[in-house]
Amino acid sequence: MIRIKHKIINMNLFPKNFGSIVFLAIAILFLFFTTGCTGDKKHDDLKIPSISPSIPPPATPGIILSKTIKEGNKFANRPYEDALEGHAKAVLDVDFTPDGKIAVTVSDDKTVRLWNVKTREETAILDGHDDSVTCAAFSPDGKTLATGSFDRTLRFWKLNREDPGSTKTFREYNAGKEIFSLSFSPDGKYIAISGSDPVIDIINAKNGKKVFELKGHRESVNCVRYVGDGKYLISASEDATVRLWDMKSKGKKCKIYKGARWPLSSADLSPDGKTVAAGTRNRDVLLFDRESGKITGKLKGHLHGVESVLFSPDGKYIISASLDSTVRIWDLKTKKCAGILLWHIFDVRNLCFSPDGKTLASTSNDLCARLWDFKDELKKAPKKLPDDFATEYPGKHDLVEIINIPQGAASFVTFSPDGKYLAIGNDENAIYIRDVKAKKWVKTLKGHADGITYLAFAPDGKKLVSASRDDSVCIWDIKKGEPVKFLRGHKGEVLVVAISPDGKYILSGSEDNNVILWSAEKFTPIKKLKKHTASVTGLDFSPDGKEFVSAGYDDNIYFWKMGSSTPYGKIVQYKSFGMDLDYSPDGEKLASGAGSCVIEIYNVAARKRDKKILSYKWRVTSVRFSPDGKLLASGSFDKNVTLWDTTSGFYHDILKGHTSDVHSVCFSPDGKHIASASDDGTVRVWRIAEDGKSGSVGGTSSSR
Repeated sequence: MIRIKHKIINMNLFPKNFGSIVFLAIAILFLFFTTGCTGDKKHDDLKIPSISPSIPPPATPGIILSKTIKEGNKFANRPYEDALEGHAKAVLDVDFTPDGKIAVTVSDDKTVRLWNVKTREETAILDGHDDSVTCAAFSPDGKTLATGSFDRTLRFWKLNREDPGSTKTFREYNAGKEIFSLSFSPDGKYIAISGSDPVIDIINAKNGKKVFELKGHRESVNCVRYVGDGKYLISASEDATVRLWDMKSKGKKCKIYKGARWPLSSADLSPDGKTVAAGTRNRDVLLFDRESGKITGKLKGHLHGVESVLFSPDGKYIISASLDSTVRIWDLKTKKCAGILLWHIFDVRNLCFSPDGKTLASTSNDLCARLWDFKDELKKAPKKLPDDFATEYPGKHDLVEIINIPQGAASFVTFSPDGKYLAIGNDENAIYIRDVKAKKWVKTLKGHADGITYLAFAPDGKKLVSASRDDSVCIWDIKKGEPVKFLRGHKGEVLVVAISPDGKYILSGSEDNNVILWSAEKFTPIKKLKKHTASVTGLDFSPDGKEFVSAGYDDNIYFWKMGSSTPYGKIVQYKSFGMDLDYSPDGEKLASGAGSCVIEIYNVAARKRDKKILSYKWRVTSVRFSPDGKLLASGSFDKNVTLWDTTSGFYHDILKGHTSDVHSVCFSPDGKHIASASDDGTVRVWRIAEDGKSGSVGGTSSSR
């Protein structure tokens, strides 16, 4: 838990109108034929990293279709003849050939698909990438297709118009990084690619070799695009800046646009070259004056992060795609919303105009790309959202109990290993033990002189370890309700504790920047680890107890072997503002929830990011894997508990009810319940649905 001292949709299953009934029938038939009749197993691999990064789709086609019917954007009831539909997972990008006759889509399902734009028929499925295909673009002459992927490769395909199915890869470039975005120069000589590092690569499109690099961004680059007839390359980055690179000077001349307070997903330059538009993770579209670099406008209206921005070919409008499932059209002159396109059921990921500017294409987590007549849609699109429009799930999990703690704000909560008790700490000096089944208090533990920051049960459930702002750690006898021993050794508030799976060791982390390893049997310090240069906020033992991890305000996650005084590995999570850590039950993954509003899931063996999830608006205070590792729960300053599918990275549900910051979340050992602690003075206990569609959980749990 990160403790900071200062501070979707409900859709009726039984539609009343005939049109909705037809849509329901089509969706059910599609579900039946795609999941029940094809026998196609090639998309069963559920490793879906997040692009750009952002919230990915649900785990399987069956799940997303059931959500489409029940909880999706119920206003997205347009017929499927307008869609390019066939992918098994989220569609991430779309592009047109120069003549507009062929479209390409790429997806988390690792495939590249070609389409006849006129008939909307799929003409080819191109396999070859080993991971999510994130971006695609046709060369200006229409003869070559380039695709980028999380498998770190840029592939060149020779387009066969007569027989699209025979389109083959003729060249491959190893980028050495996950590729998020690519763009051909207007003369077709170069391809710019960006991805999971701060460097933009400029590739010779003819021989597939790197020509030069553009360096300047400090974090991953989410978008690159040639603009201004190829004179410039525009880029948007996680470092919250847009850069406009002069390509004649090979990027030596570069205009930087600052002022955004959030990471940027996308950027574009107006056709007249006067305005820069950028999409932010916190829902806004920012407008900059190209020459002065000053912010000239903020387009507000989206309910969630903006994934893509694009100027219309005539320069009159800005189009933005959002995780709120909508596309908005903004009048550049008035800076007001000119129309909202309620086309998609889930997150909209990317936008593209056809070469003649008449058709707007959008891609989405709802497994399709949609093609629409832009002018026609603009005429009839509403300028405001319907009153009952919502973008969050109504909650598939029952609220079992609201526990009002006797005093103060609830700072931490954890289940006992047998699931019979809840231990709840408050921001003053008390720990309350509650019988879960009887729903009554059984013990109050007092002895600390200041607020409780963290709690951990011993594996046998007989003892509880607490961390406090009084600079101490305490070991408690649960049965007696008395302290066994206070462990004093830190010279600052103790923010986190962890106990080893065998119960023999205790870790504590403090504002004094140190980690202390204690003997839980002798109550003595074994060693003090002084690697961090700022407050230590996260600690966890691996499930086998052979190693542990630590994290702090210095943005570093260190990996330690038991018995060693030196870490064997490190991950840097830039501008984390403190992190909470949790190992997956199998020990293969590590989740970190950061004050920078980001959740990262790392591959432990490789010590590299597996997925990145954004909470978009608020600090993440706590993260916990479910006992089977299928779900990740997070608590946040947004007052909610959010459940994430760990395979896809898609948010599974949002549990609402707290009226203030949520500081701690935990699963019960059997995985059937979640408890959350909040500044509102309550702990809420939720029952996890077991309908299969909501990702039921089960198994065994650690004592955390």
